Amino acid sequence: MARFFKLCLFLCITVVFFSGCASDEEKKLKHFNKGKAYFEEGEYKSARLEFKNAIQIDPEFAEAYHLLGKTNMEIGKPQDAFKAFSMASKFDPDNIEAHLKLATFYLLGRQLDKAMEKVDIALEKEPDNIHEKLLASL
Repeated sequence: MARFFKLCLFLCITVVFFSGCASDEEKKLKHFNKGKAYFEEGEYKSARLEFKNAIQIDPEFAEAYHLLGKTNMEIGKPQDAFKAFSMASKFDPDNIEAHLKLATFYLLGRQLDKAMEKVDIALEKEPDNIHEKLLASL
């Protein structure tokens, strides 16, 4: 009877242990989705923390960097936003919004060559985008 009890206890502990271990992908998405929910609710500091947690699990998670950049803009951290948008555009070169945000930062910093470089990348991907054309005309 004692052996049976020990075996059952061992099996229960094993099941609990393995059911509690989520994969890195699941953890990353959990943090990311919580961050998106916080962002939509206007809880930017909580969203920022969740996006950072997702990025810590996957340092090349472009979408998390993008939303982290938007979150940093909302809480008044433009330098952090610039870094996040830079990483988003690095890991997802097709992210036009990240390129345009960077172009805006470069314009504000009077780095016209870099701004035009980002606008050209965006126009290459979406030639009919009015925002890109407006930036290109400056």
